Amino acid sequence: MLKKLLKYELIGSFKVLSIFYGIALFFGILTRIFLSFKNSMFLYVIGQICLGTTISMIVNIIINNLMRLWVRFRQGFFGDESYLTHTLPIKKDTLYLSKFLIGLVTIFVSCLVIILTLFIALYSNDNIELFKSIFMPNSNYKNNLIWALVLFIFVFYLEMVNVMQCGYFGIILGHKKNNKKIGFSVLFSFVCFIVGQLIVIALMCLVDLLSFDLIDILITTEMIEFSILILVILLCAVFYLSVITLCYYLCTKCFKKGVNVD
Repeated sequence: MLKKLLKYELIGSFKVLSIFYGIALFFGILTRIFLSFKNSMFLYVIGQICLGTTISMIVNIIINNLMRLWVRFRQGFFGDESYLTHTLPIKKDTLYLSKFLIGLVTIFVSCLVIILTLFIALYSNDNIELFKSIFMPNSNYKNNLIWALVLFIFVFYLEMVNVMQCGYFGIILGHKKNNKKIGFSVLFSFVCFIVGQLIVIALMCLVDLLSFDLIDILITTEMIEFSILILVILLCAVFYLSVITLCYYLCTKCFKKGVNVD
């Protein structure tokens, strides 16, 4: 039954998201084509317009992915579809797990499409060297560019999953109210997100007290060793995983207590 739920939700989600994926990739290709004409000011301007459109479509992918997840979550558990959903012979924690897995998959695919779009639009030796000179002036960093990018993308992915689940938690809490459920859902989602960020900051401060001067490393103006940078990014990933796990537990616990459908 879980597989059927996942298949149904994935098809519904990607029907909409695939449109934004296609538009982003299309303008990424146009950006690549027009920016390759370096001797034509007219084509260069068109390339810059396409680049701006590409970036706006990337932002749209992120926003629409999250918004669609939240809308489907509300409709499936608290809206018109909830009467059918709650009659299925499935445990509530399994129902929530299905929505959580859908979020993991769609956000992962969206991240891949964003990376592919940026690669198509902007990849060149000149841009790579420019990126290295700005963000990685240390020669040790340049030799580990791929590792650094992979870890940064992974942390970004975890942050998006955290935002998604904060929205889920807010919707669950907001629909326990009798009135202004959407307003309370937005409020609780925002509060949950802020609390999650404070937990991450608190954990970083705790590590700073117990082991090494983590805060000093983050605020220093001097270049730090690549291994230390990797350690900091990995710590952020572990902290976000901890917050996501905690929020997942709270969501399932609150969801199993019962829901008030519209």
